[in-house]
Amino acid sequence: MRHRRSYRRPHKSRFVEMFGDPMTNPNGWPMARLGDRCLITTGNTPSRNEKENYGDFIEWIKSDNLVDGRLTTASEYLSEIGYGKSRHVGPGSILMTCIAGSLNSIGNSALVDRNVTFNQQLNAITPYKDDVVFLLWLLQLAKPVLHKGINKCLKGILSKSNLSGKVLPLPPLALQREFAAFVAKVDKLAFAARQRRDVAKQLYKAKIQEFFG
Repeated sequence: MRHRRSYRRPHKSRFVEMFGDPMTNPNGWPMARLGDRCLITTGNTPSRNEKENYGDFIEWIKSDNLVDGRLTTASEYLSEIGYGKSRHVGPGSILMTCIAGSLNSIGNSALVDRNVTFNQQLNAITPYKDDVVFLLWLLQLAKPVLHKGINKCLKGILSKSNLSGKVLPLPPLALQREFAAFVAKVDKLAFAARQRRDVAKQLYKAKIQEFFG
């Protein structure tokens, strides 16, 4: 996990360099309601009393699958029947935790890179025209905005209507895409570096086995 945080640090620095702190919007970018720029969909849970809803057809994502901006593999899957009763989303969207026992978990988000279904603790955010990678980082860095107005009882809830009403700075699409290209380049370099480390570890283990074998 430490490697992942370290290689993602340039993303945040680059975002602030290009757009400023989204909490203060020092560059004076136009502000817009999230619900005016995105389709927001709340997930659901097909009835557990109907066993045929669950199987191995498609992943059913929960809040603990949203890790550091990415989706981990779900521990539970829906059947084709359950899929027909579910809310589903594919690449080009973001999943966000909107119901959680901890306020800090509200607003956790991840980029969707495959077709999945998701439960009612999550909202899917699908931009109409903004770049989804830019939007992911905007939402991550503007978490305090998302937390405003949440009922801080035992279980925090960021309702769909509350989320839709959040007003955020949205710079021109060309700049959003420039940032997304930077993220893609850094991620590609980080992936290549991890592959080289993995190969080096395998070679080292093979040499050790050969030496002591």
